[in-house]
Amino acid sequence: MKPIIIAGRNRCGRTLLSVGMALNLQDVSYFKPLFIKKVWGKRGIDEDARIIKKVMELPFSETEICLSQEEDMTGEKIKSAFKKVSKGKSITAVESDIFYGYKKGFSALHIAHLLEGKILLLIEKDDGWEDEAAFFSERLNSSLLGIVLNKADASDLKKEGFLGAIPYESSLSTLSARQIAEELYATILAGDDGLEKAIENILVGAMTVEHANKYFLQEKNKCVITGGDREDIIISALSTPTSCVVITGDIVPSISVIEKAERKKIPLLSVSWDTFTTAEKIEAIVPRIRPENKEMLARIKEMTKPTADKIASLLSLS
Repeated sequence: MKPIIIAGRNRCGRTLLSVGMALNLQDVSYFKPLFIKKVWGKRGIDEDARIIKKVMELPFSETEICLSQEEDMTGEKIKSAFKKVSKGKSITAVESDIFYGYKKGFSALHIAHLLEGKILLLIEKDDGWEDEAAFFSERLNSSLLGIVLNKADASDLKKEGFLGAIPYESSLSTLSARQIAEELYATILAGDDGLEKAIENILVGAMTVEHANKYFLQEKNKCVITGGDREDIIISALSTPTSCVVITGDIVPSISVIEKAERKKIPLLSVSWDTFTTAEKIEAIVPRIRPENKEMLARIKEMTKPTADKIASLLSLS
């Protein structure tokens, strides 16, 4: 039962690496001491815990995997919950923001000391990443197992001084029709079989149908947002390479439009907001790992395997 505190700032890829470790090393559990801010659905469940539970098929509830917000937390609660989810496993990936909870003694470094684990620091390659790596290497000192660079270029994959590097993968930065439906609590009118389609472009259909026909042909794998009263725009979108259509204003189109979407396996999603508000909400959605997408999981396994193997090798020697 060796805890690895997978830590980093903001959305640096902690859940990605946790999933990769689980897929490659098998005998892995997962724990997240603090419920930070990502909530799935109306039940107030941490999104990372929901994803990991599905991928790892853990026999625990999301609230056992991820406890609560820091106001309700104690060190004893963390140790007790960790012991429960780690039982019988060789490695437990413990996800923690590097700073969050610091004031009350529950930052990644505090958690590492509490659970007697090492910190695996994940850094996303962006402006200032080299300074970030140098800073935390010095501050974490003996508590640091190693540093992993995420969204790395090919030239970074064998950099010295890093435990591992995870290459940038564009498909992991795309939304799916399913995620839009879940995040917006949309009614799915048609196209259930196409909910895993990737979305690379988001377009608002507020133009003439003549303009739309040309516009939509130029963009593939798109989500088209338009009013439910614009059946001409909906039909135009369904006649081009489209991943999903979001219909606004709680207006349901005719049965012929719904049937066409069903035949083409293009999700037709209905929401209550106006088109502008809906576009803003979709733009704000952060792409996430989709446990239902087997191709995505296979890609994650492949791109994290070298790092996962190094982690296993280091732990076997410690």
